[in-house]
This record gives sequence, C-alpha cells and structure tokens, in this order.
Amino acid sequence: MAQATRVAKKDKAEVAVGAASFRLREAALILALALAAYLLLSLSSYAPTDPGWSTTGTNDVIANKGGIVGAWLADSLLYGFGFPAYLSPLMLAFMIRSHGFSIEMPPKCTIPSQPATIASTAALSLRSQ
Repeated sequence: MAQATRVAKKDKAEVAVGAASFRLREAALILALALAAYLLLSLSSYAPTDPGWSTTGTNDVIANKGGIVGAWLADSLLYGFGFPAYLSPLMLAFMIRSHGFSIEMPPKCTIPSQPATIASTAALSLRSQ
C-alpha cells in the first residue's frame, strides 16, 4: 500500500515563488503586447500636422489615433530613427515572443554578443540620419 508523504515547507515556498514569477511574467507580457499595439496604432496614424516633439502642429484636432501621447511618441520615434521606427512594434513583439511564457529566467547575455548588439544599434541609428 502506498503511503502519503508530507510536503516540506521549503517545497511549498518554491512552488509559491514559481507561481508568482509566472504571474508577473504573464502580466508583463500582456502589458508589452498592449504597448506594441498602441505603438503600431500611433505610428500608423502619424500626421505631420499633429503637435509633437519636432513640430508645434497646425491643427486643433489631433489626427493621431493614439491621442496626444501617441502623436508625441510617433513624432519622437520618427524624428529620432526615421522609417526604421516602424520596426519598433515588431521588435517589441519579437522580444515578447522570445521571452514570453518561460518560467525560468532567460540566459544572461554573453560578452561576445554585446559588441554585435551595440554595433547593430549604432548602425541603425546612423542609417536613419
């Protein structure tokens, strides 16, 4: 006959921490997905006549579907990065996809990949100017 075993308090604590970590990651995933959708909406409805960081705007009515914050965000991204700014929602979605629902922490960035990341970021920002 099988006997029941007790679950140690330490095991219960580890399960609770794992569940809380999963819920926090899930909340971050939903928030990042909403941010990516808002960013895509703001960039796709950009109008140069809206008030923003680089312009004062000529209309009293804001044409951007993201409102005043979306107009400022779209204007700032397009001024800073140019047309590659339209890739930012896709990059955010890819980040969500790659780090989405895994419970364990993602692997730390190794030293050889950091120069490639810095070089690609610099090339992207120089390309848009």
